[in-house]
Amino acid sequence: MTESKLNILAVKTNKGFYIQGREDASPYPKDLIYLLFNGKHPKKTFDSQWFFVDSEVTTVEKKVSQPNINHRYELKDDLPFIEGVELPKVMPKDEVMELDEDGKYCQWKYEFKHLQTFYELKSDQQPPKIEPIEFSFSVILEIPEIKIEPDFKYTVQQTGAWGSDQKTYDIKMDKIVHQTIDKIVFPWVVLPSLPSAMSSADTYAIIRQHVKQNIDQRYAQITSDYEFCFEVAKVVPLATPIETQRELKSARGRSYRKRRYSHSLVKNRVIKKVFEMTYAPENYRGYTPIPSFTGKDHQDLKKNIDKFLDDLMARINDPLIECKHCDGMGVILEKGE
Repeated sequence: MTESKLNILAVKTNKGFYIQGREDASPYPKDLIYLLFNGKHPKKTFDSQWFFVDSEVTTVEKKVSQPNINHRYELKDDLPFIEGVELPKVMPKDEVMELDEDGKYCQWKYEFKHLQTFYELKSDQQPPKIEPIEFSFSVILEIPEIKIEPDFKYTVQQTGAWGSDQKTYDIKMDKIVHQTIDKIVFPWVVLPSLPSAMSSADTYAIIRQHVKQNIDQRYAQITSDYEFCFEVAKVVPLATPIETQRELKSARGRSYRKRRYSHSLVKNRVIKKVFEMTYAPENYRGYTPIPSFTGKDHQDLKKNIDKFLDDLMARINDPLIECKHCDGMGVILEKGE
């Protein structure tokens, strides 16, 4: 049977070639990791259908396993010593076994059968044979580099997760959105170097989780935390704490004959909506849909996401205090005093 020709498509970069291969009459990419290109196995990439080689492919080969040779029976090492009995250390397989009508070994010969339990089958492995593969090599695109962001991963809360049993999942590269025309025109392996974005829903999930993990409760608090809307308020220490009084009542909700009260000291007040959001197309009423994160490529997208998160947390966690000179009518930055 004649082996199909391997058709290799390549994207040329300054560092080497990203390659994908298909055999004649097959619509599916071939797993190239087991083949030899210029005498070496290719490297895996972030895309399971594309591989990387250092230089233009001039030879393609495959390793073909060879059958074991020198089949024999060797005397087991852990046999007890029997005085006066000496057995051969090695017996060739073809001398002690019978062949069936198909020419295959089937059982030990009668005269050796009583020795079978004393021996174990051994053989020697041959090195694989290297065989050439017919191929074609076509460069379909040249690009200086493919900008890969291997650390693109954001852990977010799973939809429908509540309470202490909140499950999470990771938003990775496969959630990045690209322009439809780019997905049609360019090979998938090139997409990390092209304009990229996150959906508004994934943007919302990334921001929500990051704020929840990094908010400083001394200076801010989350006042709405749902899958469809999110809000953060500033916590401002009062210039002068206020003592409050609350009447204590019986289990039936009645006042005691001699009235009882609890006293507490209010030290903080809340300024609402230092940050709020919903996402498109949810557009929950009264909340602003968060714009999608965007970037020139995957690296730029991650840089923009991280900068936004850092800037947002700096604003949320920036401490405010009441102005002592206007009796709490205004607030000032604590670090500015």
